[in-house]
Amino acid sequence: MNYKRIALRMLLPVIALPMLFTMGCKEDNNDGNTAGNFDRKLLLENFADNIIIPYWGKMKTATDALSTAADALIATPNTSTLQATQTAWTNAYTAWLYCNSFNYGPGEKPIFGMVNENIGTWPVSAGVVENRIAAADFKFDDFRRDSRGLLTVEYLLFTPTALDSLTASSNRRQYLQKVIADIKTWVDENNTGWTTYRNAFVSNTDKSAGSPTSMLYNEFVKSFEAIKNFKIAVPGGKRAGQAQPEPHLCEAYYSGQSIKFIKEHFKAVEQMWRGIGANGTDGIGFDDYLDKVTGGAALKTETLKQLTAVNNVNKGFADSELLAHLVLTETGRIDTLHTEYQKMTRFFKSDLSSLLGIAITYSSGDGD
Repeated sequence: MNYKRIALRMLLPVIALPMLFTMGCKEDNNDGNTAGNFDRKLLLENFADNIIIPYWGKMKTATDALSTAADALIATPNTSTLQATQTAWTNAYTAWLYCNSFNYGPGEKPIFGMVNENIGTWPVSAGVVENRIAAADFKFDDFRRDSRGLLTVEYLLFTPTALDSLTASSNRRQYLQKVIADIKTWVDENNTGWTTYRNAFVSNTDKSAGSPTSMLYNEFVKSFEAIKNFKIAVPGGKRAGQAQPEPHLCEAYYSGQSIKFIKEHFKAVEQMWRGIGANGTDGIGFDDYLDKVTGGAALKTETLKQLTAVNNVNKGFADSELLAHLVLTETGRIDTLHTEYQKMTRFFKSDLSSLLGIAITYSSGDGD
């Protein structure tokens, strides 16, 4: 196992361990509920009531559907039940992209860490998964997160021999069922936990490190950087220490849906910046925060321009294209894709952090 692979497993899908760094930001402060005329409580209420809680509800519905489909597959393994479970997995993973930045409150457990570490880690360690299946090891009380979670389910469902392997091995069928049950536990706990945590989240309008506003903003930025750094740069071989593309490190490598999920993930990030709720209603977001701070209007205008640029370059990729193939054969297109995401960074990170006076409390390790 090489260094990069170890680092990925520790870092994916987003940097896991907050480090108290500031990166070119104004010093954080506790100026109460408002910045200028902006009421941060309205921002927190919109996120809690119209974004976070509804999206966890959608994730629960999708996860329950995945569990039901997998039960049918396990009972009767055939092409029809496999395809139904693959479709349910795609729906659940799409729903997950709208929840993966809510790693605070119920999204974090002592010892076990954040929800995104436990159900969204890739690359999957096929060797560990196969060893666990062979040993009938169905316990997940360890830190081998690369052998469980949604991407492990993808591995079990989408490899070319998935149906034959599931049909032949009761241990494999049971492992699939146990991994999905573990995912369901995390999702159910967050779905119910946010209803309880909601009042504490919206009532603290401080913006110092560890406050709801700070956690919301930092996880928003980390979610964006996960696309740029881990979904594009890593398979493209663009990170420090990489000498060449590494297509096997693509997100959703086995289902070949990397492009689709990059685009969907960026849509989720953009909706957070705009404060758009799960029902499509445009509520209070970071764009509205910019309307109330000095210099915010200019940054908002430039951010909107770069959002258009990123969405345009995304449109140049069909969902059906294989990123694992493109990083080897279409390097010019991948360079352009990565460049537009790189340009987006300062509008979500350094410039926005500076104007809002909210410190970046983690390190992405890429010097941005």
